[in-house]
Amino acid sequence: MGDLVPISKEKLTPAECTALADVPPELEWLANITNQKTRRAYKVDVAEFMAFTGMPDHTALRTVVRVHVIAWRKDNGRAPARSRQYPA
Repeated sequence: MGDLVPISKEKLTPAECTALADVPPELEWLANITNQKTRRAYKVDVAEFMAFTGMPDHTALRTVVRVHVIAWRKDNGRAPARSRQYPA
């Protein structure tokens, strides 16, 4: 995945700021993940998390705080991300 919004200067223009605000939350959450297997696994995790929290759509991801993620991990018996193993 390339840049979410191409930026060629040291400062953002108002239009670039607006464009970044319009980036869908699910892309924002996955933007820094370059490994395709990890990205696929995280997409599954995001979908499961949304089902657990009853989120109607991806825009609700902007309301997530740490306690939501902790509750989801605890409910699913999941370890923190750095110790998880994903199948190939």
